[in-house]
Amino acid sequence: MAKTLFFESCGGQTDKAAHLPELYFAVGDPDTDTALIHTAVQALERRCYFLRSVGVDGWRFGHVPTLKKVHADRKQALDPEDVKRNMSELVKTVFKKDNEIHLSLSPKDSTDIVDQAMLTMAVMRPDEGLEPEEESSLRQRITDWTRKCKQQSRQNPGGILWVTCESGGALRTGVEELLAWQAVADDANRGLLGELEPEDIRRIQRELNSAKSQIEDRVWSSYNHLLLWDASTAKLKDIVLGQLHPSEAGSITSAILARLRHDSLLSREIGASYIERNWPPALKESGAWPLASLKTAFFQGQFKRLEKADDALRVTITRAVSQGMLGMASGKDATCFDRVWFKEAVEVADITFDYDTYLLTAAKAKALKQGAPPPLQPPQPQESQQPTHPIQLPQPPPKPTAVVWEGELKREQWNLFSLKVLTRLAQADNVEIKVQVQARLKEGQTTEPLNTALKELGIRKDSKKRRALPENRPLTSRQRGVPQPSTKTISGRSLGL
Repeated sequence: MAKTLFFESCGGQTDKAAHLPELYFAVGDPDTDTALIHTAVQALERRCYFLRSVGVDGWRFGHVPTLKKVHADRKQALDPEDVKRNMSELVKTVFKKDNEIHLSLSPKDSTDIVDQAMLTMAVMRPDEGLEPEEESSLRQRITDWTRKCKQQSRQNPGGILWVTCESGGALRTGVEELLAWQAVADDANRGLLGELEPEDIRRIQRELNSAKSQIEDRVWSSYNHLLLWDASTAKLKDIVLGQLHPSEAGSITSAILARLRHDSLLSREIGASYIERNWPPALKESGAWPLASLKTAFFQGQFKRLEKADDALRVTITRAVSQGMLGMASGKDATCFDRVWFKEAVEVADITFDYDTYLLTAAKAKALKQGAPPPLQPPQPQESQQPTHPIQLPQPPPKPTAVVWEGELKREQWNLFSLKVLTRLAQADNVEIKVQVQARLKEGQTTEPLNTALKELGIRKDSKKRRALPENRPLTSRQRGVPQPSTKTISGRSLGL
């Protein structure tokens, strides 16, 4: 077939081109299916760099390369780093389109993913394919980033939806095709390809549009692995999304969230009975669950994940309290609430997700409502009378007791110490907190930001540079940055926290 095309291109019967009737006559016989000849010529045209079509049913060999040759040369000359960078940007563009969730695109370390009680979709780089092995480097890195945020333990590991690309070069091949055709179009616009035929110009635009449309399809089909943290097994759960397609939803994030809802791994609302069934055993006796802890529980990998958790929980709490299924209370002290709601309407503004607002069981809320003391009456003026009973001397107040704590704090305990210990001393008298911090600054770090922060807090003393300690010299308790004793006066005996 190629030989016939070549000789007909050199001479030919009419215009130095091989037409279908001539090919049928040259290579065919009464037993040959002519459709096979046409198919063979079309396959040869797709593979040859110097064979171009002429008219409707003609082909011609020439010395001018076709667009296939130009495209192949531009594709071969692509810079791998340029391909990787463009591939990452195209993936970001597809995921940002009409996204319905907070995104963390191509995270470089664990700090790029926020540790908050919310859903975050972390999209890994397209050049990092997920291998099926459990001990693969990507899977191990995602596990480490899920457990820790920098050096501290992550408080909301279940709120991260890890989306990874399949291993293989389908997406990369599509990006290379797009970049190559863009290079061909740029050369054609600058006149570097010589005088092109109208059909070649139309084909460049057609191939460029086709490459752009295929990129989105390949991103959808390539990102087909979803990793979720399972607190019961302390491992990542791999969910295969299958071949996603843009026809499924308006955006790829919508399609992934819809797949999670279908598998009962994500919900837009939650019922009061679900909260009652999963009430923490440690809080069953008290019957009070802080709303901050309740919200966090849905993003720790134990409960079903919630979309827009604040709105969903507010709707559930409002309905459950008004119907008497649950109660709500607020106050600084969990043993003596300032206000209790039960079988009454709750304002949305009163539902705040902090440690001063509590969700109560129905029994606890009912008992608090029934046992609430009557409001105090203003004192009535009385006439002065002589006492008819013996005067009782007031009892001396109990002796105050000093509570002192001294010890070491790890990095991950700093915030918890302030939240769980110092906040409970806010209403005590004569509280004194003395802190001594000593650290070795890394190269390039200065004390100016520290001094600025101290001045903003109203602390006059500036941090000072000291001589570095020898490596083999053990640190004393004061040199390790041990907090100084804090004193609190309460009734009773001396207690050590």
